[in-house]
Amino acid sequence: MKKLLLFLLGTFLFSFSESAFAQDSITIQDLEQFSYTFSIEGDSFQGKGGEILSSAIANAQITMFGEDAGSKLEHQFANALINELDQNNYKKMVLETGGGAGQLINKMARNSELTSQNIKALNQKYLLEKKGGTFVPILELRNLEAIQSIENAHNREWSFLSVGIEPWTSYKMLVDNLYDNLLPNNKQTYQNLYQETAAFIDQQYAAINAYNSDEVHKLMTELKSAKCLNDFLDKMSICEGNRATIKAIQQSIEYWGMYGNKQYYEKNVWSAKQDKRKLAEDLKKENFDINKEKLFLKMYRNHLSKSMTGGGAFGVGNMLYELADYHEKEVLAIGFVRRFYNDGKAIKDLSQATDGFNKKFREFVQLGKKEEWILVDLRPFVKEFYYGNYIITDGIYRMFNRYDMLVIPKLDSKATANY
Repeated sequence: MKKLLLFLLGTFLFSFSESAFAQDSITIQDLEQFSYTFSIEGDSFQGKGGEILSSAIANAQITMFGEDAGSKLEHQFANALINELDQNNYKKMVLETGGGAGQLINKMARNSELTSQNIKALNQKYLLEKKGGTFVPILELRNLEAIQSIENAHNREWSFLSVGIEPWTSYKMLVDNLYDNLLPNNKQTYQNLYQETAAFIDQQYAAINAYNSDEVHKLMTELKSAKCLNDFLDKMSICEGNRATIKAIQQSIEYWGMYGNKQYYEKNVWSAKQDKRKLAEDLKKENFDINKEKLFLKMYRNHLSKSMTGGGAFGVGNMLYELADYHEKEVLAIGFVRRFYNDGKAIKDLSQATDGFNKKFREFVQLGKKEEWILVDLRPFVKEFYYGNYIITDGIYRMFNRYDMLVIPKLDSKATANY
């Protein structure tokens, strides 16, 4: 009996092994079936890839663009994308700026101040030079090309909503903005408290040596226990228009506190919940009707996904994907990944990257070309390969589970700093 059991077990394992090894690996030739070249000419999409993209946009009620921070060509693509979306009756854009910065952007738009030059002056006023780089108060507006695409949307009379957590580099700017919003008599009443708070933040910024969890932990510890800052935020609520910014500052301190304590997963899940609540509240205030209106989201690629984000949370992308599905509307999720990149010294090929972050995109990134834009349509790819005897690697699974399309630019470079 024992020998029979061993024989049956061996036969099962051999059959399982044969079945596993018989699975087909997905090759670059398989992927190429779903990749198309396109070009951007006169801020519009041309070529077969452009036709597929334009058709998908026309059918979508919500379009989501997961950008690659720091890329110059992503902003060229975003600008052309806004033009295409505008032709399809899109008029609302969600930016990943944080609630306080979002209010400031809308204020600048209303006052016809949302220009590259004005943003440059804002960045220069509040930038922080620390070990590891230069940091501006509104990360979304640190590059000239990014500002130009937002200007483009503004010039087409789009309105802006915001999600995201304020960076700790924004606090001085937001404190100034809270005080500037007060009526003259209230400014006089709280002038000393404002000056004390502004000086305190300057002092804390000066004590930060670098952007890392240990340094941020020290900063958040000081901010949480600072009587002047807490009193200031309490008093600034006298102006109703300040309350969203006050909430944004308080949430930011909570978020960066978790970062400082190395609670990375916790902060990702927590911030995703805040994003969803904030967007839901803003859409309700705007009386947004998904059956009649369209929505465009532009966020960092790792934060925007139609399923789980790179940080392990279900964010606004997933929320909107499910909402649209309930209303029988289409969502288009576009991820931007690059292959060839000129860092100013040499041309790098990210298909050869060995770090964990870029290895996840390697299989699709290898489709990129130096001279041409590439669109990878993942929708028919999933239909073809999800079922059947195929080996689906973790990198491939992540891509089609998060995006409907991938855009791979031609030879890319660093975006132009606007500070």
